[in-house]
Amino acid sequence: MLIKAVQFENFRRFEKSEFRFSPGYNVLTGRNGTGKTTVLEGLYLLSTGKSFVTNHLNNCIRFGSDYAFLSADIALGTPRESSNGGALPPSEEKLYNIRFLFGKNKREVRLNEKKFSGFSPIVGMFPVIFMNYKLSLLVRGGPENRRAFLNHLLIFTDGEYYGLIKKYYALLKNRNALLKQGADAGLLKLYSEEISGVGKTIQKKRADAISALKPAAEEMFYKITGRAVRLTLNYRRSAVEKLTDEETLRKEVQRRRTLYGVHLDEVEILLNDVPAREFSSLGEAYSIGFALRFAENKLIEQVKGESPVVLLDDFFSDLDAYHRKNILNIIKNQQVLLTALELSLIPEGLIPQTTVIVLR
Repeated sequence: MLIKAVQFENFRRFEKSEFRFSPGYNVLTGRNGTGKTTVLEGLYLLSTGKSFVTNHLNNCIRFGSDYAFLSADIALGTPRESSNGGALPPSEEKLYNIRFLFGKNKREVRLNEKKFSGFSPIVGMFPVIFMNYKLSLLVRGGPENRRAFLNHLLIFTDGEYYGLIKKYYALLKNRNALLKQGADAGLLKLYSEEISGVGKTIQKKRADAISALKPAAEEMFYKITGRAVRLTLNYRRSAVEKLTDEETLRKEVQRRRTLYGVHLDEVEILLNDVPAREFSSLGEAYSIGFALRFAENKLIEQVKGESPVVLLDDFFSDLDAYHRKNILNIIKNQQVLLTALELSLIPEGLIPQTTVIVLR
């Protein structure tokens, strides 16, 4: 996959701007506040329908405007090598234009002029991998970070998953509302049976994804650090089947919330059999985070036959030269967009291969 160009109108600081990208490395550089991260945010938004900065998209609208508009030209099937150095399956290049208009009381998505009311039909088509300074939270943060990671992976590798996870959280919202209102047991039981069924399907898909991630993550950790370790991922699923038990229902009515389910799943990460969340150093947590993201990247390539576009925010400032070199080598055959405060941070050997975009 290649992002060829992106246009912004009234998106955060950009009144009207266009950026064009090349295959390989693209470095966005400029002073703080010039919009480097905003470019990555816009591309992530066009891929997933979500921002990695805010949960309220209207916060992205430029001050004084009542709408924001984003548009990108994207190519799928572009001949590229995989992150492992091998050629991806041959396919014809297909060009897409995706547009997104949003504001007060308006939201419109168009894909090659076909109009949609939301992103649901598009999510999963255009894979991106985003990483910034919060990557260590994937290891040291709460379980919601690891659930979000699994969701992102599965949205791009399983065509059914996005619809399932949307349905689950809609059922969960309604079920919790019923519990708070003190609804009758018959209605709650119906919701319990439906959410349990959807939850079991989601958990099966998550368990399969974890099994596929384990060897890939260990391989990537070695490529990043040069250290051969045991990197173990244990999927701790919440017993969603208990939601249909009479005893559980009585407890939930008392506590007025759903006590089991997909929204409470956890992924335990062990480094040499030691829990990484409690005992890893910050550097180890970063390395594990990168390993997980690049394992995700590898699985998406295998399933879709497309290399995701890699978005790296402020990449050079938090890593030493050894780890930077190893990471850049892993993604050298993909399109990469990264931000840097100063060009002096870019390794000299990388500059001839890099398209530099200066924001002012």
